[in-house]
Amino acid sequence: MIQVGTFRGLGDWQLTDEEDPMQPVDAVDYARQLFEIRGDMALADAARKARNCERNGDLETAAMWRRVQSVLTTLRSPHVS
Repeated sequence: MIQVGTFRGLGDWQLTDEEDPMQPVDAVDYARQLFEIRGDMALADAARKARNCERNGDLETAAMWRRVQSVLTTLRSPHVS
C-alpha cells in the first residue's frame, strides 16, 4: 500500500511491504492535498515526477504520478452542469 499520510514538498510515495499499487481513491486524495499545497503548480509537479520516474525506469511509480496528474487535470477543468 502506498503511504500518503504525510505530505512533504512534492511528496515521495513510500511503498510498504505489500507494495500494492495506489488505489484510485488514494490518487484523488493525494491530488487534492498536492493542489491545496502547490496550487497551480501541482499539475506541473505531478508531470515532472512522472517523467523523472519513467526516465529512471520506475514505471509503477510513474503510473501513480500519471493518475495524480489526471485527477489534477479534472480538478482544474471547468465544471459544466
